[in-house]
Amino acid sequence: EELTRKVAAGLKEELLHTPAEGAGAEEGARRLPPDALCAVFEGLVRGSVGDMELVVLLGQTAVSYSRMGLLSAAQIASVVSSLASSRAIWVRPGEAEDVFRALGRAVLAMPRSVFKPKVAAVVASAYAKARVFDEAVFRRVSECVRWRSHSPKDFSVQVIGILLFAFSRVEVEDTLLLDFLSDVIQRQDPADFTPQAVSVVVSVYAGAHKPRAASWGQPEDPPLEDLPPATGILAHMSDVARQMDPSEYDTRHVKAIVEAYHRAGVRPDGLYGVMREAW
Repeated sequence: EELTRKVAAGLKEELLHTPAEGAGAEEGARRLPPDALCAVFEGLVRGSVGDMELVVLLGQTAVSYSRMGLLSAAQIASVVSSLASSRAIWVRPGEAEDVFRALGRAVLAMPRSVFKPKVAAVVASAYAKARVFDEAVFRRVSECVRWRSHSPKDFSVQVIGILLFAFSRVEVEDTLLLDFLSDVIQRQDPADFTPQAVSVVVSVYAGAHKPRAASWGQPEDPPLEDLPPATGILAHMSDVARQMDPSEYDTRHVKAIVEAYHRAGVRPDGLYGVMREAW
């Protein structure tokens, strides 16, 4: 711990005297290459180093590197993820947001092809976690995810869940992304889903479904048997959920899934029996 503090103090002193632009900045990048910057940033955040000035300095250094074209898409994702996980977003919110905004401009300047779905998901998750609603960045993430050159192998249930959760967290309505991911989800192996993944997917799509479903105009909810059956992605996820062992579900998953279908106003045939057993 003492060694970590000494290393952090030395790094801080180095960064404080490194120019943000020009030959001095290029020399600084040689002494602390982008890969090392990302590794140090992640290590300091994981190690709970309390010097938020240093965290902000690392972010500002990353911005300088991005302006020199030295950061890859994956490195930008690493930096914003580390910054979002630090206390700087609460202790030094203005400076932290400046870093997010500046790196957002770097994201917009990069071609869509360099952002694999996993990297795009990390970027979206970081901005959502930090509560930096940069509409242009989220729009770009959506475009990158929907880029036609991606292979189906580039998508996993975890990546899909991260994307859906991030967009729902900032309440971004992107029907193109939802429709695209709906198709991707239905091509995934049901065995790859966890109860957490199911609850995230149905919660997001139940929210998207609500404007079409909640249209009875009745003072009370209709009986379950009077509800229309789930269709599309919600029907598919009901099938996936029914294939899981009820013992795998926590009560929080059951609650989230049941509430999602209730909110959507549709009947997931056969699912509620599994949910009752899980509860």
